Amino acid sequence: GLRALVSSGAALPDATAAACRRRFGRPVITVYGSSDGVNCHTAATGLSPGTGTGLPDPAVTDIRISGPTGEIQARGPMTPLCYVAAPDLDRRYRTPDGWVRTGDRGRLDARGRLHVLGRLRQIVVRGGYTISPAEVEQALGTHPAIAEAACVGVPDDELGERLCACVREAPGAPPLTLADLTGFLADRCGLERRKLPELLLRVPEMPLGPTGKVSRPTLTRLATAAAVR
Repeated sequence: GLRALVSSGAALPDATAAACRRRFGRPVITVYGSSDGVNCHTAATGLSPGTGTGLPDPAVTDIRISGPTGEIQARGPMTPLCYVAAPDLDRRYRTPDGWVRTGDRGRLDARGRLHVLGRLRQIVVRGGYTISPAEVEQALGTHPAIAEAACVGVPDDELGERLCACVREAPGAPPLTLADLTGFLADRCGLERRKLPELLLRVPEMPLGPTGKVSRPTLTRLATAAAVR
C-alpha cells in the first residue's frame, strides 16, 4: 500500500502538504535534487515542508552554503567528476575543490536542516532592494483563497523591477484584489513593506515549461502585458 507521498522539483506549499496528509493519511517527504550533481540531496518526514527539505543524508551527499545565506553547494558519491571536454562548464558549475554549484540559494538552520530559498537568478531588485520571490510565494501559499502562487519581476523604468504576484485562485474562492494580498502578507505574515507585490496577475492555470515546472518567463511576459496595479 501507499507508504508516503514524495514531492520534488519545486517548493511545496504548506497548505498543499497539509491537504495531502489529510487526504491520504500518509507522511509527506520533500526531496531536493539536482540533475547536475547528487540525485537526492536530502529528504525529511514529519516536518512542515515550507522552505525546509530536511537533514542532508551523509551517505548521499554533503551540503555547504557559501555564507549564512548563499549558494547551495553539494558533493557526494554520485557527483560527476567533470564535464567531458568542456572546461568552461567545469569552471562555471564546479568549485576548484570539486563541489557542485547548484545555482540555488539556501541556508542551514541551527539543527542542520537545509532550507531552499529559490534560484540565485530569480531575485527581484526593486530600487536597489533585493526581494526573494520564494519568500513571498511561501507566504502567499498560506492564503486560503490561493491554490497556487508564483512571483516574478516586471521591468519598470523608475525602479528597475516591480514584484508581481501571479495567483491561481482556489475553486469557489471570491476574486482576489491586490489590496487583499498585500493586507494579508503584511498583517498575517509580517512581510516588510518593500517585499509586498505591487502588481497582481490572476491566471486560470499556471503556465508550465517542458519539465513540468512553472514557466516564469511566460508569467513575466503575461504580467508585463496584463498585471493589475
